Amino acid sequence: MSTRISTAEAAYMYKIPARTLRRWHAEGRITVERDGRNLLWSRTELDQLTKLRGNTRLPRMPQMTHSQV
Repeated sequence: MSTRISTAEAAYMYKIPARTLRRWHAEGRITVERDGRNLLWSRTELDQLTKLRGNTRLPRMPQMTHSQV
């Protein structure tokens, strides 16, 4: 089981804006657990994403939209 940290801790430790963390979650790049209203992030997943990211931005993933036929 990986250690989970808060959004503020993740943003500080990994130097990633909270907005980016939430976008990554919305895009399905990372999972979260909820503790009431708080989001808890996996340090293992953050380690993997920041290693993949390096000093550049990750490419944006297209958002799926639901079309009505």
